[in-house]
Amino acid sequence: MSDVSKTAAATGVGRSSVYRVISEYRATQSLKSPKKGKLRQKLSESVDDFDRNVILRKVHEFFFRNELPTIDKVLTVVNENADLGNFRRTTFYKLLREMNFKYVWRGRDSMLIDRDDIILWRRRYLRTIKRLRDEGRPIYYLDETWVNAGHTRSYVWVDDTINSSKQAFLSGLSTGSKGPSGRGKRLIIAHIGSKAGFVEGCLWTFESKKSGDYHEEMCAETFEKWFQDVLPRLQENAVIVLDKAPYHSRRKEKVPDANSNKHEISEWLKSKNIDFEDGMLKKDLLDIVKNHRTAHNEYAIDEMAKNLGKTVLRIPP
Repeated sequence: MSDVSKTAAATGVGRSSVYRVISEYRATQSLKSPKKGKLRQKLSESVDDFDRNVILRKVHEFFFRNELPTIDKVLTVVNENADLGNFRRTTFYKLLREMNFKYVWRGRDSMLIDRDDIILWRRRYLRTIKRLRDEGRPIYYLDETWVNAGHTRSYVWVDDTINSSKQAFLSGLSTGSKGPSGRGKRLIIAHIGSKAGFVEGCLWTFESKKSGDYHEEMCAETFEKWFQDVLPRLQENAVIVLDKAPYHSRRKEKVPDANSNKHEISEWLKSKNIDFEDGMLKKDLLDIVKNHRTAHNEYAIDEMAKNLGKTVLRIPP
């Protein structure tokens, strides 16, 4: 990583701002601190989990058919789905990159494949779930989905003899069923089950009150309250398999990162009785945090399950 890139990462400003400051200093022998811009939201954060999973499956459907999922092919299929909206090619390319896909050369053709670390993560998951099954542990699967009031069947029977509203009126008939005017209200559904079926008393449904991303309402606080009620209904020594949705993955405590200031990092290290020297740079302190991060990176729901003799297993992307 170049010095400019390191400076940009450490200060939280863009590389162009760093270059501009250097140029100004060379010209005027004085420095002006650049203003930090508003953090840009990742595309993947503006597309909710459900839509992102649909896009993920669209890519893998090409693999199942032994076809090459080029960017144009995938974009065409995704844009044909009315529930997913309509993406521009450049925007969709960025979204796929943020969803951990990479574009590689494959002989005469190029295609989308998953990153190596994601592939290794999946292999670790498969080995773990096999071991748990061999141990005879009861395994439950937890997930959420949604349904819109405007969802209708894609295919219906129609009377092909009715060609106009006037003909229908004169015949005392109709022009057929009317399509919904929009998606309508959204109902959020969460449940957990095993090979024995859904767990009784664990169905959780609520109506989304906002027109935007339902994650605004499905937050860690509400999910953890429901999860706490679910745990006693599961068998002893149970394993709960779920994905890495943000509301599943609230850390038990916040570990400092590049967005933390030097004082916050120092106080965190002191609270953990981790030695560091006065006068260290922020980057030096973050290196120390990195060496101790794993021991303090527990998820809140993992701890809740552990206290009741149960285990949480997260599936990879």
